Amino acid sequence: MRKILFTLGGLLLSCLCVFSQLKDWGNYTNNNMVLCMLSDGDYLWIGTNGGIVKLNKSTGEKHFYNRCDGLPNNKITALALDGNGEVWASSENCVISKFNGTGFDVLEATARVPVRPAMPNQTLHVDQSGRIWYGALAIYTKDQELGTDKILGWKLPNTSILNYRLVSSFLFTTVNGEEVLYIGGQIGSTRLLKFDGKELYPVLKSEIPSAVTALAPGENGNIWIATQGKGLMGYAPDGTLTTFNTSNSNIPANPVYDIKTDHRGGYWLACQRSLVKFDGKDFISYQTDLIEPMENMNFMTSILPEEDGTVWVGTKKQGLFKFANGEFTPVDIAPAPLLADNYMAFSMCMDKVGNVWSAGRQELLKIDTENGWHSLFKLDGKSVPVQNRIQAVKDDLQGNVWVALSMSDTCVVKLSPEGVVMEAFTGTAHPILKAGTQRESCFVSDSQGNVWWGTYAGLYRYNGKTWECYTTDNSPIPCNAITDLKVDSKGSLWGTVGFQGEEGGVFKFDGSAWTVYTTKNSPLPTTFAMCLDIDSKDRIWLHCRDRYGNIGKDYGSGLTCFDGERWISYTTANSDLPSNTIWDIAIDKYDNIWIGTAEMGLTCLDSDGTWTNYNTMNSGIASNEVSCILVDEFRNRVWMNHLFGGGMSSATFDEAYGISFTPYLKNARILIEGQSLLCTSPNAVKLEIYTLDAVRVGEARFTNGEATVTVDKVPATYLYAVTYPDGRRESGKVMMK
Repeated sequence: MRKILFTLGGLLLSCLCVFSQLKDWGNYTNNNMVLCMLSDGDYLWIGTNGGIVKLNKSTGEKHFYNRCDGLPNNKITALALDGNGEVWASSENCVISKFNGTGFDVLEATARVPVRPAMPNQTLHVDQSGRIWYGALAIYTKDQELGTDKILGWKLPNTSILNYRLVSSFLFTTVNGEEVLYIGGQIGSTRLLKFDGKELYPVLKSEIPSAVTALAPGENGNIWIATQGKGLMGYAPDGTLTTFNTSNSNIPANPVYDIKTDHRGGYWLACQRSLVKFDGKDFISYQTDLIEPMENMNFMTSILPEEDGTVWVGTKKQGLFKFANGEFTPVDIAPAPLLADNYMAFSMCMDKVGNVWSAGRQELLKIDTENGWHSLFKLDGKSVPVQNRIQAVKDDLQGNVWVALSMSDTCVVKLSPEGVVMEAFTGTAHPILKAGTQRESCFVSDSQGNVWWGTYAGLYRYNGKTWECYTTDNSPIPCNAITDLKVDSKGSLWGTVGFQGEEGGVFKFDGSAWTVYTTKNSPLPTTFAMCLDIDSKDRIWLHCRDRYGNIGKDYGSGLTCFDGERWISYTTANSDLPSNTIWDIAIDKYDNIWIGTAEMGLTCLDSDGTWTNYNTMNSGIASNEVSCILVDEFRNRVWMNHLFGGGMSSATFDEAYGISFTPYLKNARILIEGQSLLCTSPNAVKLEIYTLDAVRVGEARFTNGEATVTVDKVPATYLYAVTYPDGRRESGKVMMK
């Protein structure tokens, strides 16, 4: 039998395909949640949940650093300065990075580094020996043998007493000429720990009644302990513990979030919204109306006294303040007009003139055609209930923008492209709209000019004059929880429905007749259908969540395609889809499927069957939780919302997008011999073969650089994936004749 040798490049040169590539990543976050600060000469370094701000104290000039500048995570929980003047940062996920002059380099760990703790890291220190102390007490030091920035682990004795709880503060001090480390936090039974270079042990006989937030050195070996709810405590070397709280002193509040020593031997405390000066006995409070209570969710998080008497004050919601000469002055450190929590919702759209609209939990963002950012519809928590949420935003055929609210009498708002409120629909004036109190919702407009609104209390239609509602009582929809809506090329309305433990599915409404697909009459994977989009061939692409609402890369049913006859599902088991939970699906004009996943970033299934994944390990994406996707043909970009404080990301499509070829495998070659497919590679470990319907028909491990799979059907076109030792997978098509 004649052997035919192919590489993937030569295999597909006769087939023009669309291969998606992204570049020029951007992260968009608000830096008003200040978590830590560091003074370095003329500069103030500010760690926030949206990255790092470097502020010139004299000129006010700011430079912003985020994941696009090398940070492993945009939530920066600790900063440190070493003996050489170099700035170190720790992100929430305990990854350490160092400033290189223009950006940040993540330290590479060796195999000897202990597993990173599961709890978030809140403190960081570089000692005189160059050892890096952080988190739930792992210690990193430079690998002196290699002479590189690789880091190795050094395990403390008795670390089991930490019980893997949260460490919030390190205090290095000198006792009898020896360097001693005190450790505070929510550590096991909340004790103060001491490390003398050999042993790690608790120094208090009794528990601290509240989590430790910060430590500061006192006189004669004393230690001041700030607590989350029980005021300020003083620890003396003889074991005496003195407590200052609102019942026995003039301290203004019992939650003390930070304590710092100033250059005159005094102390400054962050007590809720009060900056407090403490001389060891008495407290002097400084307050300002500029720091708003915001439903008691705003307070001082971090303070930093300077030699000239200035005190920098970081807050939970309002960013940075400068306290000097008895007055507070706000300092603008927010590069984008998102709310401080950076929590973006499940909805974005583009109107007819090219404005991008994105729903945050309590604000509506507009990015205009000149790339100006505007917050046009902000819920401030004062005039509306704090639980109020913006749930959905969508443009209609006339260019208007529709906004859905929850937990409010105002259910739906209709805006002009300029953001002017044209109509507001309330439950009071329209009692049928009781769905305004429900959870996530969605909009779509049909060719007749109707606006459809999906809620967790049914499906609504507005014809320009009146509202009508479809529920399980008056229609065949299997569940009242409408999770997504789209309209196909024939004008039919498609929707996904479902809720935890209830019977859901997919419906189609052509204006007169309903068609419903459930697990009882179709191969739909689960009853909890969550999101969908429709390609140019009117194929329905959707996601079914875990029946009980569990989320994460191991839960759910991945991506399902319905072409009107066949149902095909792609999961982590039979494809390169990295997560079985999908938050959103968007399809571009080339029929590439863009998928926002839980925990694993942005994934694209190209029209030729190639999977491409963008995550925090291989791209500039802000977060691996992609809650919403918008393909922006006006700017040639893709936009993403992120859950859990991730803000927004965007990236530009490569210039060759739409006319490029699938790249060839650099390490593997394909050999076709009869009905057998042979792959040769000196590095690969596994070969997998699939049909075009993503059904795996065989797999083989590589032995001596070769792997062979025999297929049943020839001629046919198959998909294959080659897996390498580092987990990387490359895939392509092969036509067997």
